[in-house]
Amino acid sequence: MTSWSVMPTAIQSVNGSVLVLMPAGAGSLNYTIPQVPGYVIGTVYPSSSVLVDGRKISSGTSFNLTLLPGQYELSLEAPGYFPYLLNVTVGPGQVTLLKPVHLKSMVKEVKLSLSSPSAGVGQSVIIRAEVLSFNLTPMSGQTVEFFLNGSRIGENVTSSGGIVTLSYRPTSPGIFIVRAVSASNSSIASSAELKVTSQGLQTYVYAAALAALAAAAALAYGLKRRRHSMPEELDPEEKMILQYLSTHGGKAFQSELLTALPIPKTTLWRNVMSLQEKGYVNVTKVGGLNLVTLSKKA
Repeated sequence: MTSWSVMPTAIQSVNGSVLVLMPAGAGSLNYTIPQVPGYVIGTVYPSSSVLVDGRKISSGTSFNLTLLPGQYELSLEAPGYFPYLLNVTVGPGQVTLLKPVHLKSMVKEVKLSLSSPSAGVGQSVIIRAEVLSFNLTPMSGQTVEFFLNGSRIGENVTSSGGIVTLSYRPTSPGIFIVRAVSASNSSIASSAELKVTSQGLQTYVYAAALAALAAAAALAYGLKRRRHSMPEELDPEEKMILQYLSTHGGKAFQSELLTALPIPKTTLWRNVMSLQEKGYVNVTKVGGLNLVTLSKKA
């Protein structure tokens, strides 16, 4: 940007150069040199809001900021997690690549209780969990996953009072361990013992038989109307991965899947590769991490 204190008398082009003729007397010329921006690139788990000096710039699991030279306060924030603060100095044309950031969960405790410590086969048991923060206040909007003897049986999100429930009907007698696990921090969990007796088994078997007949009839009807081939069979671990992705925005880093799901590291990677070969997911590199994303097929 250029400005003069007095107007020039003439502006001419001489041999490819600009000649400015000014009137006699004192004057001044102001010229502003344009600033060259710099760049700040990073990734964060989970998906977060990216704030620069308190102003939201973007959101997601990755960000690429274009900033003028200077010092800035970068804040990464997500509900239920402690914010991550970082001071960044940006130079002209400088590219600053940040290390991947994993936000720390605010969840302090998960309390689990059952509507009854015992039940008959086929009888409904209400599994109740309460999620508390580090200052022991209820936390809303927190996903809790439920397991029975290590097998995942469902998940739900806490209410405004920090409470989440799941209805479960046992299918066989025995003694089982029910676990409630925080999806944001799998190390925070609680468990309870459930004793299932054969009481109500006859009623359950009868209901199951009716359900099986209804399912068979629906299948026979569906086969008449659908002649295209069924999708290939998926392993239980593959189904678990797809269900987790579908309930968490359609994508997650491999490290997140490893933390959230009861699948060994080697087995998890083998299942992810299998899902990619079958066309259910796509695996891309983001900041050196494997990002698993649901495909249109899934």
